[in-house]
Amino acid sequence: MIDEPITEEAPLVESQGEIVMKVISAHGDDRLIWDRHFIDSIKEARDKFYDLLSKGYQAFAVKMDGKKSNRRMFKFDPKVEEIIMVPMLVGG
Repeated sequence: MIDEPITEEAPLVESQGEIVMKVISAHGDDRLIWDRHFIDSIKEARDKFYDLLSKGYQAFAVKMDGKKSNRRMFKFDPKVEEIIMVPMLVGG
């Protein structure tokens, strides 16, 4: 876990609602949903994000309009609307 400071300020983004992290795996898709207004919820998502990165997953941000993005994430950003975590693919 990387201990980045998270402060209790005004909402991090203008939109309302929950944020989702989709985790793609051999077992299907798992989802971690958190509320940007609760610090403990954000910390849990941040910890999961860095845990998956340490296991070789790649993180991608999804644009606010729901369209694909090629923006790869190397640092947790609680303002992103959606994060997709993809395992490293090994070719053969």
